[in-house]
Amino acid sequence: MLGWTLLSRDALRRAESRLLQDSQGVRDEIGFLTLHQVYADRFFPGTSVLHTRLRYALFVPWMYEQVVHQNTGGPIGTRIQRMELWLTGRLKAANEDGVIGGRVYPRPAVQSAAMSYWSALGSWGILRPKPDGSLPSRTAVHRRIRSLRAGMARQLDDDKEPLEVPQSLFVVLPNPPKAWEQDETRLDFNLTPQEARFFRKHWSSLKRRDGAAALFARLAIDGRDVSKAKSAWSPALRLVADSDDRAALERAKRVSALAAIGRAIYAAQVETLRAQEDNLPTPNEWRTGWKVFAAEYWPDAKDLDINSVLLDISSGIKPPIQTVLEETHSWMRRGGRSVLDLLDVYCDSEVSRKGGRARLPFTKGGRERRAEWKADDTPAGPLHYRWPWVKMLITDMLRAL
Repeated sequence: MLGWTLLSRDALRRAESRLLQDSQGVRDEIGFLTLHQVYADRFFPGTSVLHTRLRYALFVPWMYEQVVHQNTGGPIGTRIQRMELWLTGRLKAANEDGVIGGRVYPRPAVQSAAMSYWSALGSWGILRPKPDGSLPSRTAVHRRIRSLRAGMARQLDDDKEPLEVPQSLFVVLPNPPKAWEQDETRLDFNLTPQEARFFRKHWSSLKRRDGAAALFARLAIDGRDVSKAKSAWSPALRLVADSDDRAALERAKRVSALAAIGRAIYAAQVETLRAQEDNLPTPNEWRTGWKVFAAEYWPDAKDLDINSVLLDISSGIKPPIQTVLEETHSWMRRGGRSVLDLLDVYCDSEVSRKGGRARLPFTKGGRERRAEWKADDTPAGPLHYRWPWVKMLITDMLRAL
C-alpha cells in the first residue's frame, strides 16, 4: 500500500484550481508540454490553445483577400491590424464569446487572430503552399500581396480593372456573408451550412504521420456530438478512433496523469527549498498538496509504459525530460515519500530548459527566482492535448450542419 495522505476531494479541487495551467499553456518548467504537443499534433493537427472560434479561420482569409483588392496604400500588416480591430468591434457588438482581443479593444491584441490561426490555415489546406510545397509565413504573404498589387497596378484595362486576376493566396473560400459588407448588420461566429461543409471537407483530409486518417478527420466525418466529452480519451472519441489511436489515447491518458503528478512535485520542491533552504515565509500548499495529486492521478499513471510513449515520439525527447518521466514513475511505484528524492533530475530538466531562470538550483539565481515565486506561478493539472479548444471548433461546425 502506498503511504500517501489522502486529502478530501474538495482539498484536491482547491489545490488544483490554484495551479491549473493558464489558458495559453505557455509555462512549462520541466518539459511536459513536449509530450503534450506530440500527442495533440497527432490527434488534432493544426489546432492551438490560441483558437477560440472556428469562423476565425474564414475571417482571416477574407481579410487578406479584401486587402489584396483594396486600392488603399500603407503597410500590409497595418492594414490587416486595422481590419482586425474592425472585426473585434463587430463581434463585441454582437456579444459573442471567444472574441480575440476583446478585453483590450480598442487596442490591438498582442496575439492577433491572423497570428493565432495562420498555422491552422496551412495545416488544414486553406492557405496555398509555395511551389516547393512549403507553407508561406505571414511576412512572405505580405510581400506577395505587395507584389500582386504592383502587378495589378501595371496591368489595367481601359476601365481600370486588372487584365489578369492573380492566383488567390487561399483555396476557393465560401463567400463572406452580407454582414461582412454591412456594418449595421450583426456579424457573429455562427457558420453557414456552406462554411461548415467547407471545414468538414478540409478536416476530413487530415492525416497522421503514418498516413492514416487523423482522429480529428474521423470526428469531422463521423459528426457525432462531442460537446459533453470531458477529455480526448472520452468514450465518444474512443468509438471514432481506429485501433492505433485508441492505444495512443490510452498512453496519452497515462502520460497526462503522470505529468499532473510531476508538476505538483515540482511545485512542492520549489516550496520546500524556499522554506527550508532560503528561510522565507512560505505557505504549506504543495508540500502536502502533491500527495493530493498523487492520490487522484496515480491509478491512471501507474501502468504507463514509457518505452511505448517514446515510440510515439519519432523525433525523440530530450534526455532530461525522459529521465524525469522514468524516475518519477519508478519513485511513485516505490511509494514515493520525499519530493526532494527527485530534486536532482527535476533540477537538471529545468536548467536545460530555462538556464539561469530556473528555480531549483542551489545558486544565487535559483534563490532569487524562488524568492519571487508564488504558489500559483506553476501550472498544474493533467495535460489536455488541446481538447477543450478542439471541442469548441468541432461544436461550431456541427451546429451549422
